[in-house]
Amino acid sequence: MYEFKGLTRLTMVATVLLTIYALLDLLTAFTGLAQGAPVGDEFRLTEGLQLITFVAIIACCIVVGRWIYRASVNAHAITDEMTISPGWSVGWYFIPFANLVKPFHAMREIWQASHESDGSYEERVPILGWWWGLWIVTNILANVSWRYGAVGIGPTLDAIGAVLNVGLCVVLVMIMRDIDESQRHVRHAVTFA
Repeated sequence: MYEFKGLTRLTMVATVLLTIYALLDLLTAFTGLAQGAPVGDEFRLTEGLQLITFVAIIACCIVVGRWIYRASVNAHAITDEMTISPGWSVGWYFIPFANLVKPFHAMREIWQASHESDGSYEERVPILGWWWGLWIVTNILANVSWRYGAVGIGPTLDAIGAVLNVGLCVVLVMIMRDIDESQRHVRHAVTFA
């Protein structure tokens, strides 16, 4: 029912997009911090960078969502012990309150299915905890910062969030590369068994 397809190309594209997004987010946040609050309705460099960053985050959402879906399909092809479907592995990100827990469960299932089959299975995976912790913290900071806007503590929270977002992107890339490598190893072992 589930067809295994390699993740390497999708992992590379996601890595490039996440890198671009993280750098744009940093640049946008620190430009906003340096420029201060806008005067009237002027369109500043910060607003232009925000538009470009918005486009980058949409591209990241699409590609990383596709990567999560494909990794879940591969995990389903590897083992029949998966409980979260590929569609819900991505869909849970868009369901309020469930998005605080279920995407983590989906990624943990993908990780465990991919690593159990290649013999490098561990029950506790600290990198997933770091990823999810950074995800929650950066989203809270972004929400609070958005409420303050470009005045007061808002730009400072944006800068802190952007720095943490770089860490989040790095950890996500590490997870994606590890799952890709593990799934390639499993595929190789099955093909040449």
